[in-house]
Amino acid sequence: MTSTETLRINQLIRYIPDIWEYKNVLYIGANGKRFFFRKALEEHNMNITVLEASKERCLELEKLYPNIKIINMDVRNIESLGRFDSVWWFHGPTMLYREEAFKSIKLVGTKGKLIMLSSPWGKYKVGKGGIYILDGNKFPMYEKDFQNFGYYTNTIGEKDVNGSNLLAWRYNKWS
Repeated sequence: MTSTETLRINQLIRYIPDIWEYKNVLYIGANGKRFFFRKALEEHNMNITVLEASKERCLELEKLYPNIKIINMDVRNIESLGRFDSVWWFHGPTMLYREEAFKSIKLVGTKGKLIMLSSPWGKYKVGKGGIYILDGNKFPMYEKDFQNFGYYTNTIGEKDVNGSNLLAWRYNKWS
């Protein structure tokens, strides 16, 4: 586990102490090089389903993790997907344009009892020339962006500085 992943898992455990009770997990957005918390999820015997928009990444994931269910679907089109105990979207809201991201956050928020989202905290400096764009990151996200949808938030690092993290979570009460 990387030091960044350790910081983030500690953040999750501190603010969402019952996190491991939600065994049926929808994990949105992963690839062979970036699948945050996979080892921790497996260590806690979670039933993991990965949702990934890229067919190539799905094929890669199926080869790397044959015991994990992989669904090739765009997060913007998950209306027909059933509900899960928890939803983990730790890479992606900022990859959409603002309006699409907010529609997707609202939709994702209906798919689990526990919803957890994460993004860089504010601007994320990458690439040549120090521009604030990451492979199509369309906008920076701040606490209010999640709080407007009823999420609690917590941050680590410094706002608008690489390596920071904005965690958002909420519980849905279903009978």
